[in-house]
Formats: sequence, C-alpha cells, structure tokens
Amino acid sequence: MDSIAILDFGSQYAQIIARRVREAQVYCELFPWDAPAEKILSIHPRGLILSGGPNQSMNRAPPIFRILYSRRVCPYWEFATACRL
Repeated sequence: MDSIAILDFGSQYAQIIARRVREAQVYCELFPWDAPAEKILSIHPRGLILSGGPNQSMNRAPPIFRILYSRRVCPYWEFATACRL
C-alpha cells in the first residue's frame, strides 16, 4: 500500500495537507518533526512531506530526513519550511 509520512514542524496546514492526501486515496500519517526514524519507517513511506511552521529550527534537518535523503528512500516535498541539510 502506498503511504506518505508528513513531518509536522508546527505548521497550521499539516492537518489540511494530511486530509488532502487521504482524499487522494493515499494512506498517510502525521508525525512530529523529531519522531524516531523507526516509527516513521514502519509505515514504509513512498514519500515524505515536510510541513513547516514559524517555530521550526532553521539550522537542523530532522534526523529522519537525513536518513531518508541519504539513502534516497523516497522523494520529499516541503511546504512553508526553511529546513536546510
């Protein structure tokens, strides 16, 4: 089954993004930005959405993002983020 992991950095739109993904008949789960990699990988995500917010860290990428990006596990999309590798 296709699934998407949404990492929430405090965005006011995270729930709306999740609803839109589900409306497209794709399973998704919303995770806090610092969720353990094992928890996120347990849903076998085919993609990753970073949903930003005003209080997110400007200088650190979440640990899971580094893992997924370095292994090229899945594509990612950023919404209102300032995340830097």
